Amino acid sequence: MHPDDRRRLEVDVTSSLGGGGPYTTDYRVLHRDGSVRYVIERGQAVTAADGRVRLDGAIFDVTDRRLGELERLKLAAIVESSDDAITSADLEGIVTSWNKGAEQMFGYTAEEMIGQSGSVLVPEEEAEDSSMRIASVIELGEGRFEVTRRRKDGTLIDIAVTMSAVRNSEGDAVGVAAIAQDITDRRRLEQEREEFTRELEVRNERLLELDRLKDEFVALVSHELRTPLTSIRGYLELVLDGEAGEVTGEQRQFLGVVERNANRLLDLVGDLLFLAQIEAGKLSLEVGAVDLARVAAESVETARPLAEEKEITLTLATSPLPLLAGDRARIGQLLDNLVSNAVKFTPQGGRVDVRASSSREHAILEVRDTGMGIPADEQEHVFERFFRTSRATEQAIQGTGLGLAISKAIVHAHGGRITLASDDGEGATFRVTIPIRALQAAEPGQEEIAS
Repeated sequence: MHPDDRRRLEVDVTSSLGGGGPYTTDYRVLHRDGSVRYVIERGQAVTAADGRVRLDGAIFDVTDRRLGELERLKLAAIVESSDDAITSADLEGIVTSWNKGAEQMFGYTAEEMIGQSGSVLVPEEEAEDSSMRIASVIELGEGRFEVTRRRKDGTLIDIAVTMSAVRNSEGDAVGVAAIAQDITDRRRLEQEREEFTRELEVRNERLLELDRLKDEFVALVSHELRTPLTSIRGYLELVLDGEAGEVTGEQRQFLGVVERNANRLLDLVGDLLFLAQIEAGKLSLEVGAVDLARVAAESVETARPLAEEKEITLTLATSPLPLLAGDRARIGQLLDNLVSNAVKFTPQGGRVDVRASSSREHAILEVRDTGMGIPADEQEHVFERFFRTSRATEQAIQGTGLGLAISKAIVHAHGGRITLASDDGEGATFRVTIPIRALQAAEPGQEEIAS
């Protein structure tokens, strides 16, 4: 006998003996294998002829029934405390159970719903579908649906419901049980997200169209500008050569300003056309043998007059380099952009160092300056079209923000990589690596490389 039940049994038996009537009691016993069994004992006191009193009765093992009752009680407690609406109904749709979660979700109390038809929750437009779903659950055994239901106050809510057929001991369906969750907020958020996504798609398509139109406009304007600019430069040369008569010193000075600005404008047009070619997804390269050291030397010499004017120390260091298979003009343009930028953004008395070297697989170019540097939060944007750093804008330093975008496109077209290292106010280093082996395998001629 379980020690916790011993005293209660003694009380029940003693009471029965005192009154002389039968008794019924329940208690736990400890099985030989250590398990606990539940029993019911029924008995009564019997007095023998010799006057001795004995107990006569029977003990019944009710363990399975008791455990089933405990499980049902546990399940009932879980159902009653659940936030989900847990309900059941018979085959006629009459509600047979209704927990607290259902009361909170639908606004009806258990007293109001048990014994009533659950159709009160179903909007008119979903009545037929609801009947079909129940029939499907009876046939298949279960089903999961997302439906709309009406609360007691008339408001509509969206719910996700799992339904199961309830069957008797013979296996016949006698009703359905349902577990429902309120998904109104989830559906609203999903709908808002879908609408927002559609709006973003429309905006993105519009932006892409505007970007395409802008590129077309830039390309068109650039083409249209190139013809008159070429004409302007041609006639300037004739005037400066004295074809229209003698030019005085002052006139030559004025015409020199016009010529420099015409050349700047022509360079800008060339940059815009180059970018338009990149945006079209193609970049034509005139592939040939390139002496990188010589190209670097030419770029440094081109920038030297401005460097000397600003008293900037401009150096070039090269190591033996193999000939590269690439577009000499484009690589020259790349170096011109990097070196001229370094000189432009380095203050009076600063320093710009250009290095050209190679590893086993790459040609390496470095342009390092002691200029104003680039703030960390702006470095990721420096290779974007038309981007100019905040300091360049504040100090009104001339530029279009196209040089580095073009440089990056040239490097990528040659299968290389360009990186930036800079501390704000402490200069910047641009490093270009171009694979040698891949380029040496290229055949001389014109290649069209996707950007």
